[in-house]
Amino acid sequence: MAFRPDYAVHPGESLAEALQERAMTQGELALRTGLTEKHINHIINGKSPITPDTAIILECILGVGAGFWNNLQKNYDETIARFRAEQTYKEETKILRVFKNCYTELVRNNILEKKTNELDIYKQLAEYF
Repeated sequence: MAFRPDYAVHPGESLAEALQERAMTQGELALRTGLTEKHINHIINGKSPITPDTAIILECILGVGAGFWNNLQKNYDETIARFRAEQTYKEETKILRVFKNCYTELVRNNILEKKTNELDIYKQLAEYF
């Protein structure tokens, strides 16, 4: 089973740490990268993503591989998407009352595995239908 974090860390936090380790200000990074200080600040504060182009620039200036920045961003984006999906599942589990008899019948006929958690039941039904 894959690890599923229950929190998301924006790659801007790692960028802030990298700047701190190098005693570099956001303004200096902006000057050296050609990005605006506002954009650097937005990345650090989680308001803007690190794009592949920005990752390459950061690699050149900070010496930290573009793949590192891209993976941080990908993982962050995926975690946020999972949080949204889980919230949608939770909201939609209310319709389970309508499908209760259907679910019971599918379990009885060994089509679906019996689950007790509403979220798991919802996911099974969503996959089945």
